[in-house]
Amino acid sequence: MQALFDEASETFDEKLTRLEYAVPRGLGMAIAEHVRVGRGGRRFATALDAGCGTGRLGSYLRPLVSVALIGTDLSPKMLAIAAELRRAAPSPASSPASEARGDSLYDRLVAQDVLQASREDLLPNLLPAPGASAGVELVAAADVLIYFGNLAPLFAATSALSAASSVLAVSAELVHAQQAPQGWLLLRSGRFAHTKEYVVEMAARAGGYELVQYAGNIIPRLYLLVTVGAVYIKAKQVPTKDIMKDLVEMCRGVQHPLRGLFLRKATSTSGFTICLASLSSMPPTHRRVTCSPLCPVSSMLMGACNPML
Repeated sequence: MQALFDEASETFDEKLTRLEYAVPRGLGMAIAEHVRVGRGGRRFATALDAGCGTGRLGSYLRPLVSVALIGTDLSPKMLAIAAELRRAAPSPASSPASEARGDSLYDRLVAQDVLQASREDLLPNLLPAPGASAGVELVAAADVLIYFGNLAPLFAATSALSAASSVLAVSAELVHAQQAPQGWLLLRSGRFAHTKEYVVEMAARAGGYELVQYAGNIIPRLYLLVTVGAVYIKAKQVPTKDIMKDLVEMCRGVQHPLRGLFLRKATSTSGFTICLASLSSMPPTHRRVTCSPLCPVSSMLMGACNPML
């Protein structure tokens, strides 16, 4: 896995930007809403960006953290890119220790599997006293659950790294319980999807977490994207086959039987009929279009009184 992401690091951000990758933004906005409403504007002293990669979530987390933002990832090359990121502007509430570390987006970056990380690895200069381990107040994981089927090891690790009354914020590709009786499913894309109930249950078992915020509003946005795609096809400003490819990719994997059916119907009526003339002019080898259900992404925030402390 490390070699795979090291190899992809140079073009990683460029590809995600082209795909309009929005998971970090969605999770970051959910955490910001929790800080504003659930915490009365009180920021987290410390936060861990688990599986931070090139740091796309970090810019959303930085304004929500007063002392230290730590990132961990398997790929040293990804972390090297994250290390180049800078804060948008100095924070008036920054601590002297934070100011002393300069204007880097992250205060500390650790090339380590989150399953093997310890508080001492992440917060060596921030522990209150020798032998004491306060832990981090926020653990955020954007597109991390997709690499795990059974979530018990991951949530046990995040719980061990967390302070009392901490917050765990994760994004998950959701699957319907009918398709995943055990709570998770390996998709054809090689990513794992989970049921909402399974994620909440495993977090509760591992760290005593309770669900405090859930944003499962991705599916309605897909209908808007179908509409936008149809408009672009009519405008003929972008090659039809490029738009069709995006629409087909978008329609992969909605595991909810009814929602998947309605989304594919909307795509079929709004987009496919518009471009039939264009498709008919293509060579036969380019006319094949296949659709499979799309897996929605949701954000979950869970609060805990950590029993492991």
